[in-house]
This record gives sequence, structure tokens and C-alpha cells, in this order.
Amino acid sequence: MLLEGALAAGARIQQGATTGGLSRLHLIEFEYGQMLQGAEVVWLRGLIDDIADGTLDGMADWVALHAGRASEGAAQRSEEVPP
Repeated sequence: MLLEGALAAGARIQQGATTGGLSRLHLIEFEYGQMLQGAEVVWLRGLIDDIADGTLDGMADWVALHAGRASEGAAQRSEEVPP
């Protein structure tokens, strides 16, 4: 996942800054952003798992809704074609 790569790169940057002598106080905003991005990765993994294993509530309704829209759009396009 692209976010995981960005998170890993951020961790390397933070480690390098700390090793270079920059105090944590100066990295607080960066650390906060890293924590938010880490939480986003965890949340997305859970969402992906729910979709993949079919446990995301409401998926059947969503599929039915969009299937109906797709067929309506096809019907409208066929009506717009001149003879």
C-alpha cells in the first residue's frame, strides 16, 4: 500500500532527524502526522478486509443501486441515438 511506503519513509526521516540531534519537541507536528497516517493505514486495512470477505454492511444495496443506474444510463443512451 502506498501509504505504508510513505509512513516508512517518514519514520526514516524522523530517525535521521533525531540521530542528527533534532529534539522531539521540534518534531512533534511531524510525529503527529505520522500517527494520523498510521491510524489511516490501520483503518483502510480493516475496510479492505471487510470488502474482501463480504462483511461490509450495505454492499448488496450499493451494488443494486449502481447496477440500476448503469442500466438506466444504457437505456437513455440507446434512446438518444438517432435512427
